[in-house]
Amino acid sequence: MARREQLPLNSRGLVKFVDGIEKLEKPKSKLICKLLVFTGLRNQAVAHLSKEWVEDGMNGMQIRVPRESVCDIGESGACATCSERGGVWVPKSDAGARLVPVVDEWYDHYNDVRKPSGLPDLLNWFFTENDVVGGSRNLINRAVKRAALHGNLHNEQGRGFVEMDDMPEPVPDVMAHDLRGSWACQCIRSDIMKFRIRAWGGWSVVLLLDKYARCVGDVTVDVRKKL
Repeated sequence: MARREQLPLNSRGLVKFVDGIEKLEKPKSKLICKLLVFTGLRNQAVAHLSKEWVEDGMNGMQIRVPRESVCDIGESGACATCSERGGVWVPKSDAGARLVPVVDEWYDHYNDVRKPSGLPDLLNWFFTENDVVGGSRNLINRAVKRAALHGNLHNEQGRGFVEMDDMPEPVPDVMAHDLRGSWACQCIRSDIMKFRIRAWGGWSVVLLLDKYARCVGDVTVDVRKKL
């Protein structure tokens, strides 16, 4: 499927996506989707996230994204992308090495209620048995598409359905990268200062957040008209 421009979920779509996550059968799929939507990590950072990245901070659990990390998520060592770099994973930019808070609850702005994220417990459970999240780009995309399907995201923001080669049925047009933008919008919607969002999200400058700020004024806004 061809890549399109990033389309963050609005506040109602975010609620429906999180509801869809809870209907996923596989705990690892739940973990992947919650990491994407509650931390703003890119999909390859999620795939390479190891237990050594997770630590206790002054305000709770946090993820310390390193400047580089040995990759062993391939079938026999490094994945194809990291093999080209000598078996080492690196963030997309220098700003990508950062601390990211792991929230234990989040604010549902659409229904005006605070809800548990379940992410800290899920990370603790997963890393008692595993050293790294792992997973191919397709595996991550399938998890996102299944959560979007369970959440009926096809009728949000005019997304509709798309065909995906390894999925048996059409799925809502939601990509992993949409969730990074959704996280940024949620932070702005929650009045978190932009310099903190920039640091947590690994953007090089605050100005890169301006496009997300334009998307948060209306809970049902079609973000394609704003970006």
